[in-house]
Amino acid sequence: MHQLPTEASPETIARRRRAHRILTVLVPTSVAVWTLVGFIAAMVLDPVRLLLLDGLGDWADTMSAQSSMFYTGITALCAGSFLNFAIGWHTTRALSTLGSHGLATTAIWTGGLALGFAGAWPFMIWTPPRSVDATGDAFSWFAYHAPWLLPAVLSMVMLVSAFLMVRDHYGVHSAVTKLREAKEHGIVQPGTITRVEFTNIWIDGDPQFDVTVSYLGIDGPRETTRPFATPLAKAPVPGGQVDVWYGPSAVDGDVFIELTERSSIHLVNPGYRPGSATPPRA
Repeated sequence: MHQLPTEASPETIARRRRAHRILTVLVPTSVAVWTLVGFIAAMVLDPVRLLLLDGLGDWADTMSAQSSMFYTGITALCAGSFLNFAIGWHTTRALSTLGSHGLATTAIWTGGLALGFAGAWPFMIWTPPRSVDATGDAFSWFAYHAPWLLPAVLSMVMLVSAFLMVRDHYGVHSAVTKLREAKEHGIVQPGTITRVEFTNIWIDGDPQFDVTVSYLGIDGPRETTRPFATPLAKAPVPGGQVDVWYGPSAVDGDVFIELTERSSIHLVNPGYRPGSATPPRA
């Protein structure tokens, strides 16, 4: 069962294009900032790993020399967090998928940190320890292998996040294609809204609702709940009608639910007073 992908309005298309332009500036800037954070983090963490492996030694002097870089790293960390918030905001609009927010920001900060940790190698930031025994406890093992382990793990997280974001994005396009096939070659029948709950989520300025719909499926009556983001003036209500589209293959995977004018408060019940199903205006 799928929520129906809606056709984009001219305003939505313009908003997406504007978000794409903003992202072309924000993304490389954020990657550069997080690379700086990773580079400074390597400078600060290196004395700590030497402490774990070699004992005190020159740890105090080394750590004192790196104290000024610590505050620079905190400043860069705050800047990177702010940029990631802005990127998440615009990514949701550019890709029109709510899940892309967290995936995009995760890919950016992990990728930037991986570059920063890896970039510490050419500048000899990672100091070879005097001890070559990495068979102690888990902390010692991690400290010994941190110079390659940190960028490797962060790179894997970045690749997985990027893959999931791309899959989520193209999954929406695949759903749009299936919907068009259902409308061209499938059948449509009515469904009835039985319950509507506001999710406290706003997407592109529109509230999102969990809408429960009952309809006649292939194997008999069925009921399902799906999220829908819709303008407040067209908020669905219990008792409203929806269109249920069946794809050419006539299996549940090719069933789509579409809100219509018959789903809103104006045509279902002119005297309806918004309650828990309708959110306050943002």
